[in-house]
Amino acid sequence: QEGPAMPVVADQNARRPLDHACAEHAIRIVRGMPGPSLFEAAERGEVILGGCDAGGPTHQCRVCGRTWGGLWG
Repeated sequence: QEGPAMPVVADQNARRPLDHACAEHAIRIVRGMPGPSLFEAAERGEVILGGCDAGGPTHQCRVCGRTWGGLWG
């Protein structure tokens, strides 16, 4: 007897054509320990602090939140 079917979860990092609007509203995701200037840039909305997760996405759309780039994007 099989268990219940697993729900399908959309992967926002899946390879698909990048929407031109997303590219226009892109913000860079920076990784590693930020210094004072990066904290200030994040407060101004110029970058996103992405923590120490190496290989994650490199950019995010300010409008829809889609992420892309990096090893898996």
